[in-house]
Amino acid sequence: MQLSPRTKQLFVPFIYLALFLGVYTALTHHSFYKFTIGRFVHPYKESMQVGGHTKDEPYFAIENNRLHNWDGAHYYKIGSEGYSYYDACAFFPLFPWLFKLTGFSWLIIIVNFLLFSLSLRYLFRKLGDVEVKDSWPTMLLLIAMPSVFVFFIPYSEGLFFFCFTLCIAGFLKGNKYLLFTGLLLAATTRPIVSIVLLSIVAVEVIRILQTRSIKAMLNSLVLWLPPMIIGTAFSIYIQYLDTGSFTKFITVQNDVWNHTFRLPTQISDWSDEGHALNVFAILFIVLPVLVYCASVFIKALNRQANLFATHKILAATADEKFRYLTILSAAYVVGSFIFIMLFQGGSLNGMFRYIMCTPFFYILLIAGLNQLQHFNLKSKVVLLSINAILSLVFIVWIRWFKHRMPNATEFAFLLLVATATLLILYKNFPRWMVVLAALGLSILGLFYQTYLFNSFLADSWILT
Repeated sequence: MQLSPRTKQLFVPFIYLALFLGVYTALTHHSFYKFTIGRFVHPYKESMQVGGHTKDEPYFAIENNRLHNWDGAHYYKIGSEGYSYYDACAFFPLFPWLFKLTGFSWLIIIVNFLLFSLSLRYLFRKLGDVEVKDSWPTMLLLIAMPSVFVFFIPYSEGLFFFCFTLCIAGFLKGNKYLLFTGLLLAATTRPIVSIVLLSIVAVEVIRILQTRSIKAMLNSLVLWLPPMIIGTAFSIYIQYLDTGSFTKFITVQNDVWNHTFRLPTQISDWSDEGHALNVFAILFIVLPVLVYCASVFIKALNRQANLFATHKILAATADEKFRYLTILSAAYVVGSFIFIMLFQGGSLNGMFRYIMCTPFFYILLIAGLNQLQHFNLKSKVVLLSINAILSLVFIVWIRWFKHRMPNATEFAFLLLVATATLLILYKNFPRWMVVLAALGLSILGLFYQTYLFNSFLADSWILT
């Protein structure tokens, strides 16, 4: 029986999850490890410090207690003990409660990944053009990206992705109750008021320039603002019940995580693997998005483009809503970058996670894939040239910043550039060649994700 493209795409997350767990389990056995990844790289082992050390031994087995490392320990303690210790107040309560429902067990791996991947498929189906939303190799490529390993660990990214996708579903359907619920849940998962709210204000400024109606902006803020405020207030109140203070979240961010306003004096990072992902996020995501944001603002200011016409955004057309989400996502990426630069003192720690492990990044990616369907070969050559130039910039950067040439620790960057190249040339090669290339890159991505996942289990967390 011939399966439809929609069915194939639905199967992709489940098959990939089974392969990930199967391959990882196999790599805990000496023979399979020596025959495969052990030929090329040695995994990180326990060291109780950032970076850790490597050793020519198989992966650690997936055991429940090994999931309680790094931020996973905070989520575990919040779920089991509440906000009974100071550092916990940096985190919001919804994910710890979900973690608790799984018995603080390895089931959270399955739950997190499915929350992410099925939400991503929904975004594909609703926002992608026909050739994009029906492409299972594209879905596979995006799931196999190195950054996706974050959705296998007991962090809040998967739940946040799902909750905000619920909000997007309500937005696209014109259902304000679903939008409210999704945004409320997202605001109890992570502190989103600052960057998300400012991103919404940025979109509304563009709408004012187009519609010349402040009332339209006020209508939108009434739609978006209450669930974010209520979700944040609820989270702060839960912390208050255990701590007796409404301000612990802010003081912990300042005292423990050192998230205070300051101009960056130098660029720093924890690891080579993390640095490769962070610099990719800057070169291939932040810089193009900055250009896009500047272009949108100039066009809106000069009224050169009819981006928005509807005063009540929930009553807008599907195309106008997609434009709204695209500009919102672009503003979020820029806002996240600015926050990291101004509140981490030049430390790039976590940049790729804050940018690439969100629905905002994938909305921009889908918008880009939609545009690619209309590009001719000449335009694609220009994109490939830009890819090559940015890759050269990365090599120069590593030479200057790390005082060496790129090596195997920058494998994530190579994988992501190869993935971008294949997505650009997707329609210019026979179908069978594209499928084979996608499968090859996905296998490499899967093995690399297991490598990063093992570093978390080993308590040698190399990518914050």
